[in-house]
Amino acid sequence: DELKASLSNETVQPGEPFYCLIMGVDKSEEREQSAEFAGDTFRSDSMILARIDPTQKTVALVSIERDTYVDIEGYGPNKLNAAASYGGAPLVVSTISRFAGVPISHYVSVDFDGFKAAVDGLGGIEVDVPMAIDDDEAGGRVEAGQQTLNGDQALILCRSRHAYEDAGYGGGDYYRAANQRMVLGAIAKKLLASDPATMANTVTALCDYVTTDMSVTDIAAVANSMRGMDPSTDIYSTMNP
Repeated sequence: DELKASLSNETVQPGEPFYCLIMGVDKSEEREQSAEFAGDTFRSDSMILARIDPTQKTVALVSIERDTYVDIEGYGPNKLNAAASYGGAPLVVSTISRFAGVPISHYVSVDFDGFKAAVDGLGGIEVDVPMAIDDDEAGGRVEAGQQTLNGDQALILCRSRHAYEDAGYGGGDYYRAANQRMVLGAIAKKLLASDPATMANTVTALCDYVTTDMSVTDIAAVANSMRGMDPSTDIYSTMNP
């Protein structure tokens, strides 16, 4: 209820563009049961502000870097990541809304298990991996090149930042964020290419693994309205300055 209260109270009519905050949480059943992470407050290190326009059939994905210096209501200037520890997801939503200057109408939060289940539920996703990833902290290795990734491999790609730093590229957070947006585009492409029945069944299955204020019917309606979109040209992808 507190998280819903942090969302914009502006009414969005069906078919109108809206903003949604997508949060990736570094949490899984395995981590919760491990001694290493016992009692840990899991972080929302991955934050993507999405603008979805069913009329124009376009999507804008903007990664919000976790170290972005913002004004956190009630706490003053700090890194954005601090908002989660101060006030959880509700404060993250309201802080990003003020920072970006847009009303956020919906949120989606997904953890490691949910992300892997989503990709596997789609039968894998087609991705051109920009460079070989070998990062134990992210979960293992993924080869470079065009390929079909399963849930475990897609998660490694979305989690790894040290591989880019070790390779001398620097800015691992930036490469990781770009990979996350690329993977979201691949998920959208696979989902929108499916027939209506498969799409509805997939959306229903995905809702078992994500936390969101949207109902299955709402999500299916938005997905259906975006049919015909070309993810290669109609998804704008970037990162905040």
